[in-house]
Amino acid sequence: MVITGFSEDLRLSLIGHSLRGLNGQFNLNGFLKRLLAVCIDVIGVFIHNFIISSLFTLGVYFARY
Repeated sequence: MVITGFSEDLRLSLIGHSLRGLNGQFNLNGFLKRLLAVCIDVIGVFIHNFIISSLFTLGVYFARY
């Protein structure tokens, strides 16, 4: 995967901070926004990897025949 351990730790800490909120209370709105951003990021990486692997497979196929 393209996602590195560093950005993963950063995301987890962002989720943790948004969960606690500024005053220590549970901040659901901030958490959902962070969660949505992480989901979009993961889906984007997945689609990107899928496109790259598809192009690579097509290239190998056309190079062979």
